[in-house]
Amino acid sequence: MSEERLARLESLMEDLIKMVGHNNALLVDTRNDVAELKTDVAVLKTDVAELKTDVAELKTDVIVLKTDVKELKRNQELFREELFTQSARIDDNHKEVLSLISEVALNANYAVSMVNKHDKDIFAIKERLSV
Repeated sequence: MSEERLARLESLMEDLIKMVGHNNALLVDTRNDVAELKTDVAVLKTDVAELKTDVAELKTDVIVLKTDVKELKRNQELFREELFTQSARIDDNHKEVLSLISEVALNANYAVSMVNKHDKDIFAIKERLSV
């Protein structure tokens, strides 16, 4: 083999060794990046698991709130019905009170009329007795 060929082979070998070294350095960087990505993915998995737990709790809370709202609506309807019932009773009682007041007024007028009649009769009796 000639010296030139040998020098050329040495040069090619040096270039090849540099390339392999460069590739190895890139491979180490890539492995570090992959390890970092694996760590990030593990953190993300943990975060997603926590979010799933939070979502499950929120769903439970929503179910409870929906139940509470249904109960509140049912109670509101019951209170509305009771309000209408009480309002009707109040109206009936008001009419009855007005009727009783009218009757008491009539009786009071009658009593006054009777007192006047009795006073007149007493006056007439006194007049006859004094004669």
